[in-house]
Amino acid sequence: MSSPARQLVSLGRAEATLFFRTKANFVNVLFIPVFTLAALHLTMGKFDLGDLGLSMGPVMVATAVGIVLVFSLYVPLTTTYVARRDELLLKRLRTGEVADPTVLTGTALPSAAIVLVQTALIAAVLLPLTGAGAPPGAHWALAAVVLGILLMCALAAATSALARTTENVQVAVLPLLFLLPTTSGTFFPLEAMPQLMQDICHWLPMTPVIDLVRNAWTNTLTLTEALLRLAVLAGWTVLALGAARRWFRWEPRT
Repeated sequence: MSSPARQLVSLGRAEATLFFRTKANFVNVLFIPVFTLAALHLTMGKFDLGDLGLSMGPVMVATAVGIVLVFSLYVPLTTTYVARRDELLLKRLRTGEVADPTVLTGTALPSAAIVLVQTALIAAVLLPLTGAGAPPGAHWALAAVVLGILLMCALAAATSALARTTENVQVAVLPLLFLLPTTSGTFFPLEAMPQLMQDICHWLPMTPVIDLVRNAWTNTLTLTEALLRLAVLAGWTVLALGAARRWFRWEPRT
């Protein structure tokens, strides 16, 4: 019997092979970072970040992380789960010696790795351009990105239960596709919103990711505030994992 680690590597390798057999995926891997940089340049230029107490570098990097997590991970991975389910691939894997979490994690590995690469590429372009430099609190950004990836993977697994076929995925992901970026400071700084809305949004799933990535450069959060953001993010992640475990479907919907 192979170890879970070997099973995970094998599944990840197989999923990566399937992913890169589709030439359009190469375009998406390259297009999303370029689109993100262009969108950030246009969007953030409309705000006077200085008056909001913000700096261009940390804001743009945090925004890029949010965009990549949603558009490069959550949406494509939801489609992948539905496609593998409808092909009965997940069911066949489940009938063997591979545990359920290993099957789902192995399927998500290539997408998660691509997100890390895209984030690194975008940061490599943005940091010199904005003069932000290396983050003194890199551990906050790393924790936020890792938990953000886990959160998006769990949400993708849970959301896949709502889609009957891959054609229905765009409808299934639409609510979170709208809510996650607009309530977290991804599309525009929360500081531009009324204080009451800011207070509410700080408790929502994606906001801690944005706040902690920014904090890696600005160090504006106290230790207690940063740990609270981390706890909120961890709490939403646990809830999403519970939802995925409860509602994920292993067979095609009828």
